[in-house]
Amino acid sequence: MDWFTSPFVWFTAAVVLFIAEVLGASGFLIGAGVAALAMAVVTYFASELGLAMQIVLYAIFAVGATLVYFKFFRATQPSNEDTLPTRADMMLGRRFKLEEKLAAGTELRVQLGDAMWVVTSPLDIEGGSEVEVVDCDAMRLQVATVS
Repeated sequence: MDWFTSPFVWFTAAVVLFIAEVLGASGFLIGAGVAALAMAVVTYFASELGLAMQIVLYAIFAVGATLVYFKFFRATQPSNEDTLPTRADMMLGRRFKLEEKLAAGTELRVQLGDAMWVVTSPLDIEGGSEVEVVDCDAMRLQVATVS
């Protein structure tokens, strides 16, 4: 058995590919690493395979393993993009005391936590009233008086 057709060469290639994957290939080397591992097993049991046949088998295994990975494992990872609340959404329901008078249809800037917010209301609200955030749009909060 030649050294380049040894199962240990394929096993070493698999380890190198998996290490490269861990360093940041984002899934592109998993199929190649699995294929190299499969070739280590194949060459262990069928040591009479020539180098050309091993390369052909490796290419088939690599394409197959990569397709399986992207079809079944990569596609099922959930995405948080649409489910994460915005900062304004997290303000819904929050109650606070309005220090100044807010006229209907006008805007007032208030400090809530560590951010400045623009507060609006369809109704007049007197200063010193307790209000609740009922709607939001980016950095604009719509409030209503608490009964």
